[in-house]
Amino acid sequence: MKHFFSRLILSAIALARGCGYRCTATRKPDGEAFRLIFQTACVALWLLTIVGGLTGCTPPSAEAKRAARHDLATKNYQEGNDISLAVVWNTANGEFFSGAQLAAEEINAEGGVEGRRIRLDFIDEAPFLQHKSVERSRAEGRYRNARQEAGVNIARAAAANPNVTAVIGHTNSAETTFPAMLTYQDNGILFLSGGTTDSRIMWSGKNLFFQLRPQDEVLAKKMAVEMKKRRWDTIYLVYEDTGHNEHLVELLKAECANSGIRFAGSLSIMPDLEDDSAGAYRIQNSMANLRDDDVNAIVLLTQPAQGAEIMRQSRTLGVLQPFIGTDALDSPAFVRKVGDSGVDVLITSLYHTNSYLVRRFVESFQKRFPDAVVDEAALIGYDSVRLYAEGVASADATDPHLVANALHYKLPIWYGLLGSYSFKDAHTLNLKYSIRQLVRNKKGRLEFISVDDSF
Repeated sequence: MKHFFSRLILSAIALARGCGYRCTATRKPDGEAFRLIFQTACVALWLLTIVGGLTGCTPPSAEAKRAARHDLATKNYQEGNDISLAVVWNTANGEFFSGAQLAAEEINAEGGVEGRRIRLDFIDEAPFLQHKSVERSRAEGRYRNARQEAGVNIARAAAANPNVTAVIGHTNSAETTFPAMLTYQDNGILFLSGGTTDSRIMWSGKNLFFQLRPQDEVLAKKMAVEMKKRRWDTIYLVYEDTGHNEHLVELLKAECANSGIRFAGSLSIMPDLEDDSAGAYRIQNSMANLRDDDVNAIVLLTQPAQGAEIMRQSRTLGVLQPFIGTDALDSPAFVRKVGDSGVDVLITSLYHTNSYLVRRFVESFQKRFPDAVVDEAALIGYDSVRLYAEGVASADATDPHLVANALHYKLPIWYGLLGSYSFKDAHTLNLKYSIRQLVRNKKGRLEFISVDDSF
C-alpha cells in the first residue's frame, strides 16, 4: 500500500515538473499549466497526508486512553445514557452470566440506576483460551506466556467498547486475570474480579481493582478446619501446576501443620491436560498407589473437567478415599462429567443456603432460567452487578475512579447474597466459606447441597 502511494506521488511530481517546464520554455503565463500545477500539488499533499496517517501515527498513550474513557463516561452519565458493563466469563464454569443478567433485569425493571438502564456486554473467555498457542502450551508445556496473552486479549476485547467503564467476572486464575487487570488499569476501567481468590493480584492493583472473593488464606484455613473436624490425619494432594495453586498448596501445608495433619505426598499435573496418554498413565499410577495407603482423604485443586476425569479414574482403580476440593468444582461441567464417581465429594463454597435472600434468589433464578442450575457462580454474578450499581448510585457517576472511591469509603459494608462485602487493600474482608457436598436429590439429579452453614 505504501509503495502504491509513493508511485502516485512521484507521478504527480513529474507532471508538475512537466507543466512547469512548458511555462518556462514559452516564458508566457499559461492558465491551464498553473491550474494543473495547483491541482497536482493538492493531490500530492493529500496523498502525503494519507501515507503519513497510515504509517506515522503512534498509538494513544495510556493517559490519553484513560482520559478519553473518563470524558465519555461523564458525557454519557450527564445525558442519562445506558450504563455499559462488561461481563467476562467462561460459561462452562458456572452460571455467572445468568446471575448477572437477572440482576440487570431486576434493576432495569426498578427504574435503573438513577434512571439509567444497565446494558451488559458479554465477553466469552472460551475462544481466547482455546487459541492455538494456549492449546500448545497445555499439550507441550511450552509457550508459558500463552495464558497471559489470552488474558490481555480478553481485556482488550472488553475495552474495545468505549462506553464500558467497568468489568465484572473472569473465571481463570492469576495467569489470565493478572495481565487482564493491568490492561484494565491502562484503559482506566474498574475491575470487580469475581472468579479468583489469588491475593497476589492485588499487589500490583491500584484503586480500580476489587477482588470479591476472600483471600487464599481464608480458603486454606477453612479446608484445614474441615479436615480436622472429620479427623483426617493424613492427606494426599492432587493439583494443577499453576502459580496460583502452588501458592495455595503452601498455605494449606502451613494450616495443616498447625492442625496436626500430615501430607503423604502430592501429584502435580499440567493445567487442563486431558488427552495426554503419558500424563494419564502417570495419574493412574500415582492414584492406584493410594489404594493400600493410610491416606484418609485427597485434596483436589483442579479445574472442573480435569477434576472430574481424575475422580472417575480413581474410582475405577478402586480408590475409595473421600475427595475435598474448592468451589472451582461447583460447575455444570464437573457434575456432567463426573457422574456417580463424584457423589459425596466435598467443596468449599461461599454459597450459604440458610439465607432468606438466597432462597428468594433461587426462586427468581429458576423461574427466569428453568433449565439452569443455581450455583455459587450465579450468586456472585448477581452480587457483582448489584454491587456495581450501588457504587454508581453512591458516586452519582460512572467515572471509574469515583465509583471506586464510593466502594472504598461511601459503602463501608454492602450486603449481598453471599454475605457482607467490605474492602481493604482491594480485597473483601467479611465473606466466609461453608462446606457443600455432591449428592443425588429426590429427583435423581446430582447437585451440591450445604452440609455446613456455619460461618
